[in-house]
Amino acid sequence: MKISVNSRIYTSPKTGIQRYIENLYGEISKSHPETELVFFQADRSRTLGRTRVIPMSTEFFGRVFFDLFLVTFLILKERPDVYHGPAHVLPVIKVPGVTYALTVHDCAPFIVPENYSFIFNLYFKITLRMSVRRADVIYSVSESTKKDIIHLFGVDPAKIMVTYCGVDTFTGHRRSAASFERHQPFFLMAVTHLKRKNISGVLGAFAKVIKENPDAKDVEFVCVGSLERHDQDELKRLTVALGIGDRCHFLGFVSDEHLEYLYAHTVALVYASFYEGFGMPPLEAASAGTIALVSDVSSLPEVIPIPEFRFDPHSEDSIAERMSFVLSLSPERRADYLAALKKHADVFTWARVAELFWQGIPQQPVESALPIQL
Repeated sequence: MKISVNSRIYTSPKTGIQRYIENLYGEISKSHPETELVFFQADRSRTLGRTRVIPMSTEFFGRVFFDLFLVTFLILKERPDVYHGPAHVLPVIKVPGVTYALTVHDCAPFIVPENYSFIFNLYFKITLRMSVRRADVIYSVSESTKKDIIHLFGVDPAKIMVTYCGVDTFTGHRRSAASFERHQPFFLMAVTHLKRKNISGVLGAFAKVIKENPDAKDVEFVCVGSLERHDQDELKRLTVALGIGDRCHFLGFVSDEHLEYLYAHTVALVYASFYEGFGMPPLEAASAGTIALVSDVSSLPEVIPIPEFRFDPHSEDSIAERMSFVLSLSPERRADYLAALKKHADVFTWARVAELFWQGIPQQPVESALPIQL
């Protein structure tokens, strides 16, 4: 079998979707070595294997043109059995005899449109609606996202395969560079989006904990993830206004090694998103041996099933109460919770994701009645 993958997004800084592409196809190459994999990109700044390139700008309209139109030329050249759009979008034109697979990680612009620009909302809504109609099989990363797809687009549930995501192996044994060493207990937050990830709500809750909980007198707050400079400046102003500026540290994008260190040494990861399609950081934290506190919305109860570790993301009091709860845990009780979280996280392997993906591929190619299907 020959599978072609639009890995254009893989050249961006590594976050959830990049990890998904890398780990999914790393496992497929191991479990099905007879499969020929061909990746389609707009440059060769980072590649996964045999890669076909059509040079194109990485600006917004260049990305759109590549995803919707240029990949069709590469499909016609390679003639794969399966074409996979791993990040919400399939091309406008379908080539006959090729099975089109689509991964949907979330439906955020439909659920929380206020968190995105008008242009991005318009593009995402048009292309996702078009892509789910064109797809022969749809892969969802959670039951929650599957329900969203069915509700929003009226898709036949039988067309959707839930694969979840896997978790990278975090042992907590790696040491960190001196600049990342933390000598005080700290809460951790991993973010990529200022509004959707609800950073201001968590900072407000942290301020309440510092003020009201005597157990938190030495506790600090660490935030990692790629944020625009103006977002970082806004958060720093907020911490000063809340009186916690000296306790908050914004580290920006960090390597996997540093992230593993932070996971292993934090009091808890706090993940207060208003909406998620899956939620990889809480699962990574659980795998690394720490507690993850999460919103009780969308997919996050699937990722962290322990009710004591969930809160209402719209309530700073609710978030603060759970943070104080974690600080109050005895070593024995904390160890029991950590064992339960680790057992749950260990189910989410990339090998399992790859096998579920493989099972979802139709055994026979999907034929089209037209030479080119629009």
